Amino acid sequence: MGQTDQGADDLDNALPSAALETLKGDYKKNGGRAEMTKVLVSTLPRTYVFATEYVQAIGDLLYASDLPEEDDIGLRSRLSVQDRERCLVAVLACHEAALPLAIHIYIALMEGVLPQEIAHILLLAGIYGGVDRLTNGLKTEMAVLTLLKDTVTAGGPFNPTAIVVALSKEFPIAFPPPPASGK
Repeated sequence: MGQTDQGADDLDNALPSAALETLKGDYKKNGGRAEMTKVLVSTLPRTYVFATEYVQAIGDLLYASDLPEEDDIGLRSRLSVQDRERCLVAVLACHEAALPLAIHIYIALMEGVLPQEIAHILLLAGIYGGVDRLTNGLKTEMAVLTLLKDTVTAGGPFNPTAIVVALSKEFPIAFPPPPASGK
């Protein structure tokens, strides 16, 4: 009962491919991966200094600059950046973690995971986590796509710190947003 093309849906229209390519191009050209890693590893230690070593260990293992790429040939002993983000989107979708989910949807998009694939990951997470997780995950993805489209339409800013600050306003939680300077 496989369907090949079900036609366009809201996800297809939420963020035009040209806008996504603009964001991805800026992300890659301006060191977005490194900046995003700094944003991620600074949050917990700013809130609770004793989390620093824990976060550093996670950063060294899962956010190292030498992670394999999606198209690396051969056996890999570590996840690619894209696979890491696929896993994190699935895990975060099964929790009430709107802001972290939104941030990792953004990272996944910037690293080349397509919006429809993210929706499919959310569907799989919803099968095991419950329909409410699917619904919340899709709402979060739509909000991220809309925010990104609006950012491109407004002409920026496109840097990861600015995007995370905007996502923090869209999905407020107890953690403070990263400093505006990205440091």
